Amino acid sequence: AINACGRMGRVDTAMKLFQTMQKFGVRPNSVTCGCLSDCLLKASPVRMTETLEVLQYMKQEGLVPGEVMYTSLMGIALTLAEKENRSVIRKDGLRVNLIDKFDDNAPAADDLVSTNAAPEDTSEAILLYTELMRCLVHDGNDNDNTILRVFLLFQEMRNAGAVPDVACYNLLLRACAFSGDVHKARDVLRRMDADGIEPNRASWREALRAATKARRSDVADAIWDAAVARGRKKDARPFAPKASDVELLLNVYLHELRDTSDHGARNVLNGKIMDLYEGIASGSEERGLHRESLGAEDVEDNQQFMLAVLRAAVSCELHGDTEEERSRARNL
Repeated sequence: AINACGRMGRVDTAMKLFQTMQKFGVRPNSVTCGCLSDCLLKASPVRMTETLEVLQYMKQEGLVPGEVMYTSLMGIALTLAEKENRSVIRKDGLRVNLIDKFDDNAPAADDLVSTNAAPEDTSEAILLYTELMRCLVHDGNDNDNTILRVFLLFQEMRNAGAVPDVACYNLLLRACAFSGDVHKARDVLRRMDADGIEPNRASWREALRAATKARRSDVADAIWDAAVARGRKKDARPFAPKASDVELLLNVYLHELRDTSDHGARNVLNGKIMDLYEGIASGSEERGLHRESLGAEDVEDNQQFMLAVLRAAVSCELHGDTEEERSRARNL
């Protein structure tokens, strides 16, 4: 019915059917979403707001766009990016509109996208690319293929002339987190720095998740230290970790601890867990644990966190290599 309405040009009716299905407990599948998005993208002007709503529904339901839907979305995103590049340039941070008098066949901006599709200063191409990336990024059994598709989509977006924002980069980092690819995660952070994109708290969290999946506490420490160091730079956003961020770092240590039986490695990891707790208790500025966003009471109320610290201290007291290590564990 949705497909028939779309072919007859009754796009509003098709959208109402989609919304009615959900109200009556009928869950639209990927085929339904594909038919509806095809109708919305072929409408004149393009129904961008509704298209984004369909993509957001798919993300919530864990549905992945089929090849036909993916191709259609890529096509319209490319058209939008080319249109935006042709009509707008940036000079000294200002947007300057251009009129191509020789392009008689170029569609007017209002003919390409509905005027109520997004805020005036938001790139429609970026919105569509971002939602499409969100649909592709999911935690499944084929994470290697997922990360490949997301990075290819990101590259196609850049090739089309669309300038990615921090949300696009964060989706790359999320794909790295699902696959546990710490090398790509660190490469994304470097690329953000080169492109002048300021990482936010979500950026660092996704990078830490990649380190957790890879069982790489060394990488997690490097990412944490990079976040703290960047926050100290002039005009940079300070890194103000919360209890949930500290838990992410702790989880990296715990995951690696479970995977090793090496005595020396276990002592090092247990030492890192104790260092983390002591840093929070003392408000270590070096590790960025002095911010008002994080206090000792935030972790002391967390039974899982404190149990991990207790186990680390007991292990170091019993199996520490030096008397200094054993004494430190007893005092803790």
